Amino acid sequence: MPVPGVSTGRLLACAVVLCALAASAQVRRVAAVGLAFSGGDETDAAYGARAVSSFLQSDPRFEWVSPATQARDDGPVREAKGLEARRLFLEGREQLDNLNTARAIATLEKSIKFWEDSDLSQGVQGLLDALALRAIACLSKGDKSGFNNDAQRVLAINPDYAFDPSRLTPAAQNALAPLKKKVVAAPPAALELVSTPPHAWAFVDGVFRGVTPITVPGLAPGSHVVTLVATGFELVQEKVFAGSGAAPSFALKSSARGKEVLARVGELRAALERDDVGPAAGALATFIQAEELLVAGVSNQKGELKAVAYRVMADGTVVGDARRPLSGTSASSDWQAMAKELLALAAPEPKKPEAVVIEDLPANSRAGRRPIGWIGLALTAGAAGAGIGLGLTSKSTAQQANRTPQVDAATYNRLAGQARTQAYVADGMFALAVVAGGVSIFMLATGYSDDSGASDEEEEAGFLLGPTRDGAFVGLHGSF
Repeated sequence: MPVPGVSTGRLLACAVVLCALAASAQVRRVAAVGLAFSGGDETDAAYGARAVSSFLQSDPRFEWVSPATQARDDGPVREAKGLEARRLFLEGREQLDNLNTARAIATLEKSIKFWEDSDLSQGVQGLLDALALRAIACLSKGDKSGFNNDAQRVLAINPDYAFDPSRLTPAAQNALAPLKKKVVAAPPAALELVSTPPHAWAFVDGVFRGVTPITVPGLAPGSHVVTLVATGFELVQEKVFAGSGAAPSFALKSSARGKEVLARVGELRAALERDDVGPAAGALATFIQAEELLVAGVSNQKGELKAVAYRVMADGTVVGDARRPLSGTSASSDWQAMAKELLALAAPEPKKPEAVVIEDLPANSRAGRRPIGWIGLALTAGAAGAGIGLGLTSKSTAQQANRTPQVDAATYNRLAGQARTQAYVADGMFALAVVAGGVSIFMLATGYSDDSGASDEEEEAGFLLGPTRDGAFVGLHGSF
């Protein structure tokens, strides 16, 4: 087995990381929120926010930030459950491939449960795959009832779902054919969805179908997954049977964080009335961890609906706005056109932060630090030089090991061990150089060469803390 070149591998890894960071830095985190003001309709505003959000999701230049997800306490939990559901599905598939059918069924049962507890507004493909695989596992074990239940649920959600042909035995094909025929022959069903409060985004089987209250037509009779999403409220997700004639009503609950978001949304609504959205929109964007916020506002002016869109940076700077009459037939395309227009505008430079002195260092506590700093710099140079030398030696030793004939295993193992040890020590030297360098710079920046303290021309030294667009900076001030 060849020993890799240590130094080259580390350089390549650093290059990959830097390229990834550079690429991610170009992606802007943008959120969208819809609000009605001056007599506007909340339903139109909710559709406006959805249209703008869809545009953001489809454009790779942006990372869509969901205000609803950011306002939920269970957002990270549902995301984690989706990842666990995927892991369990892969584990169950492997168990089925190894003919451990009973264990595969149990594992897939857990996967389905985790999928149902995740956020299925993003899609239900994973849930369908787990149900389909468990159906086949049940049939292979002789459980035709289990097969029918899972297969019917899959076909009710997606009548065109393609079962894995490599797993469809003749028996499975014969059992599946009448189920498909039954779904195709059944008249489509409608599902009425009502929520309190209204104006929530309604997803049925992972597909956006409108804003509550709404009637969703064209569904196959059977069990479907309904997901309701509203900014400031926890996600609601339930299995609902289409074709029963019942109109399920869902109560949306607000969490503590959701109440804070709703308060900021209320401030933004009031700002829309004053046509002064900058500070309120910036505060909301900052709270939901977005760099920019697109505000989709709907007003009713003398019986005519007007659409207005603002683009606001997290620091409260209004980049621009767009206004149009709101037409029901082209509302979605109008909202997306306004979003595209605003996002094409050049973003202003972030406001320069003001540094704040958070700690002054007394002059008499810094006497004699500069000599220590110079000694530290010498140690830094020595450690860095040793690290470079050991890194090159490690690479040379690794190359020598790779040239060793395979029959001479003892020599190969000895050289490979030396290369690894040299690489570990080189890493230690580099770490020591970084630490020593930091301490040395601190000593030189804040110290004096003797116990006489600061001269009249030298100002007091201290730490600086200031905000930036992406976080904060810490620095030093003073004479040195």
